[in-house]
Amino acid sequence: PNDLLEYNLEHGDWLGFAKITFQLSPNIKYMGMFHFNDVNEPVYSLRVGNNRAWGYTALVDHEKVYTTSHHINWVLDQNTFVEVKGNYVNRHYPNIQRPELANNYTTYDREQDVWWGNTSLTDDYYRKRYGASATITRFQDDFLGASHEFKAGFDWENTYYIRDRCRGFEQGDNPYYTYWRDFAAGNKYYDHATQPRGRLYIRPYSHLGGGMIGEDNTRRYSAFVQDSIVKGKLAINIGLRFDHSYAYEPEQYRPELLNYKVGPEFLNPALAATDPNILLKALNDQYHNDPAVDFNQVSCFDEYTYPYRKTVEFTTLSPRIGFVYDVFGDGKTAIKASFSRYFEPIWSGKYNAPQLFGKTIRWRWYDLNTNGYMDLPAPGTWAYPADPQYIDPDGDRYRLMSYTNMNPDQVYYQDVKAPYMNEFILGVEQEVMRDFRIGAQFIYKVNKNITEDIDPNNGYDKNNTDTWVPYTVTDPGWDGEWGTGDDQQLTVYGLHEDAQAQNYIGTTPPETKREYIAGVLTFDKRMSNNWQFRGSVIYSAFKGNSEPTYGQTEGENAFLDNPNTLINAYGRVAYDHPLQIKLMGTVMLPLDFVVTAYFQHRSGSPWGRNLARVYLPDDAPTQWDYASSINAEPNGTRRNPTRTTLDMRIEKSFSFGNYGKLSLYADIFNVGARRTLSVNQNPDAELNFFADPRTYEADPNYGRINSVGGVRHIRVGFRWSF
Repeated sequence: PNDLLEYNLEHGDWLGFAKITFQLSPNIKYMGMFHFNDVNEPVYSLRVGNNRAWGYTALVDHEKVYTTSHHINWVLDQNTFVEVKGNYVNRHYPNIQRPELANNYTTYDREQDVWWGNTSLTDDYYRKRYGASATITRFQDDFLGASHEFKAGFDWENTYYIRDRCRGFEQGDNPYYTYWRDFAAGNKYYDHATQPRGRLYIRPYSHLGGGMIGEDNTRRYSAFVQDSIVKGKLAINIGLRFDHSYAYEPEQYRPELLNYKVGPEFLNPALAATDPNILLKALNDQYHNDPAVDFNQVSCFDEYTYPYRKTVEFTTLSPRIGFVYDVFGDGKTAIKASFSRYFEPIWSGKYNAPQLFGKTIRWRWYDLNTNGYMDLPAPGTWAYPADPQYIDPDGDRYRLMSYTNMNPDQVYYQDVKAPYMNEFILGVEQEVMRDFRIGAQFIYKVNKNITEDIDPNNGYDKNNTDTWVPYTVTDPGWDGEWGTGDDQQLTVYGLHEDAQAQNYIGTTPPETKREYIAGVLTFDKRMSNNWQFRGSVIYSAFKGNSEPTYGQTEGENAFLDNPNTLINAYGRVAYDHPLQIKLMGTVMLPLDFVVTAYFQHRSGSPWGRNLARVYLPDDAPTQWDYASSINAEPNGTRRNPTRTTLDMRIEKSFSFGNYGKLSLYADIFNVGARRTLSVNQNPDAELNFFADPRTYEADPNYGRINSVGGVRHIRVGFRWSF
C-alpha cells in the first residue's frame, strides 16, 4: 500500500496549576485548587506500532482537562472535626481519524501483518465527573473502657461519558474494515487458505456524521462508619462501607443506515452504480432472515430510539477489620493483622457494551464465481436467486460470524454480580535500634465476581462436540521443526458449520481467577545524624486466567470466547514481577549539600509463546478454517529483561539571612544510562499441520525491534524559601 510505515512521534503538553488557602475563621480553613492540562499528539502514541502505517494512526487534537477541588476543614471543638469536599473534572479527549482519510477503508494484510488506510475508529470523548463528600471525626477517651476515634461520612458522585464517533465529517468515517490474505498478490480471501472466502467488518454508525452522541453515565451514593479502638496494648480498627451505584444511558436515537457507497475493490462497479446501497440492503436482509439471529423487530441497520435505561446496578457492604498488638508494651514490637473487602467501583468505560453507537458486526463473504467481487443478490430483488453461480452450498452470500447485542432491546448484562477483592495481611514490626525499624508482611489478595463476556449461543465447553469440533495437531515448538524434543500435542476446536453466529453477553462466570500472594521485607531508618534510609524487598506471584490490564478489566477479554482460549490460560498475568527491590536514602553533607538516591530493581514482565492460527483440514465441517490465538505455553513461562534504575538529586542551599534561602538542585534520572531494547520475541506463528507439506510460519514481526528506550535525563531547578 502507498502508506508511510515510518513517522515521528511528538507530544506537546501544557500544564497550569493554582492553589489558594484561607483561614476563614479561627476554626474554619478553606483550600481551593485549579489544574489545567492541554495535550497535543499529531500521532496518537497509543495507536502506533511497527505494523501500523501512518494511515492507521489517529491524532489527539488538543486534549483539554480542567480540574478543580475545594476543601473546608471545620474544628467544632478540640475533639471533633468536620471536613467537606467538592470536586469537578472536565476532560475533552479528541482521539480522531485524519479528515483527509475519512473515505478510506481500514485495511489489514495478514501476509505482511500491517494495518493501513484508516484508523480503527474515531472517539471524540467528553468526560465529566463531579461529586461531594463530608466526614466527621470524633476523639473520645474512656468510652466503654477504651479510647476511640469515631469517623463517619458520605460520598456522592456523578460521571458523564460522552462519545461522538464521527466528529466533524459530513458522513462520518468509513464504516468498513477490509481484510486481505496477501495484498501484494491481490489475494483478498482472508478467511480461508484455499477457498474464496473473505471477511468484512462493519461499524453500523459511522455514516451518521458529526454530532452522533452516545452517553454512558454512572451515579454513586456511599456512606461509611469506622472506629479505631485502643485499650492497653491492643488497637482494633473496624469499619463498614455502604455503596449504591449504577450505570445508565439516557434516551438515544439512531437514524437508518442505508446511505454509504461501497468502493469497487469489493463490489462490482456496475452493481454499485445501479444502487450505491446494495451491500447494506443485502446485509440488512440477510441479517433479518438469519435463523441464528432471533431479532424480530430491530436490526443494526434500522432507525431506532431507545429510552433511558440502567445497564448495571449494585448495592454492596464492605467490611474491614484490623488488629495491632504491642507485644511488650514498649512500642518496639508489634504484630499486625487485617482483613478488607474492596468492591470494584462502576466506571462508564466498563459497562458500555450495550451502547447503541459502539458496535462492530462481522461477516464472512463468498466469491463463488471467483471474479474478485463479493457475491450479491441480483439488484432490486433482495431475495436469494436460484442461479447457482450466486449461491454457496448454504444459500448465503454472507454469513454472520459474530455480533454483540445488536438488538437494542436485548439485555446485555445478565446475572452480573458486583466484582470485589478480599485482602488478608499479616505482619510484624520490630525496632532493632534507635530510629531503625524492620518489618515483615504476608499479603494475599483474591478477586471475585470478575466480569467477562461469553457467547450464550455456543458456550465454551470443549466436550460439546455438537458445537465444537476437536482436532489434534503436533506443535513443532520453538525450533519450528517436527520430530525434535520440543514437539507437543495440542487439541484445538472449530465452531461447527451448523452452529449459531457468535453473540456476546456480560456476566460473572465462575471460571475466572486472579490472585496475588507476596512476602514483603521493609526497613526504615528515620532521619537522624544527618541521614535516612528506607526500602523494601518484595517476592510475589500474581496468577490467573483473566488479565488485570486496561482493556481486559473492562470485561471484554477473549478468555471465554471459545474452548481454544482456555488452552494454557492459567499462568502469570501482566504486572507480575516476582522480585522487586526499592531503596531510598538521603544524606546531609557539609556546606549545605544534600544528596538523595532512589534505586529500583524489578523482574521482567511475563509472556509465553503463542500460535496465531492453527489451520483445520480443508474438509472440516466448521465455520472457520482455523483456530486462533492458542497459548502454546502458559503466560509467564518466559520473561522480558529485568529493569534496574538509579535516580539521584543533588541539592545545594545558600542562606541570605532574613531574606530567605535559595536552593539549587539537579535531578538525574537513569544515572547509569541503562538502555532497553524491546524486541518481538514471540513467533506468533501460523501452523498448518494438515497441509502437505506441513507448514509453520512465524509472524512477519517476529524478531523486529519494537522500541529503544533509556536515556540519562537531567533536570535543574531552584527553590526560594522565606
